[in-house]
Amino acid sequence: IPPSVRKAVSRECERFVDEHINAGQSFAVETTMRTLVSVQQAERARAQGFRTVLTFLGTNSADINVERVLQRAQAGGHAASEIEIRAVHSAALANLPEVVRVFDRCRILDSSAPWRRPRLVARSIRGRCLLEAGAPAWVVAALSKVVGRV
Repeated sequence: IPPSVRKAVSRECERFVDEHINAGQSFAVETTMRTLVSVQQAERARAQGFRTVLTFLGTNSADINVERVLQRAQAGGHAASEIEIRAVHSAALANLPEVVRVFDRCRILDSSAPWRRPRLVARSIRGRCLLEAGAPAWVVAALSKVVGRV
């Protein structure tokens, strides 16, 4: 996707979110969490009385994401560069503690296993984060600063 198109779509999505927050209308969006824009939007929504809920789908390696995007592109879907995929993976994991802090509820799912349903590995309610039994190392590392925080 050309950067100009990505930027235009991003602006349109931000406009959509702002309109719904201002009108008090429920909405849902999908994001890679590469930036904290969604966190800032959630803060504004909460200030307007919204309940904010996020489901985070992650993998234990950017290699998995690179392979999946390649498969999608080969099937006719949109592609992304390996550098970009790896950067998004890293940024999303780095942003996860802030997501947990801001959103009312979060469900963190591990989608590492191919062709299997994603597995719940952590959850949070109002900033208090709990790991599920057998949570993988990537989620333990990403949430190490917020797990069990009251």
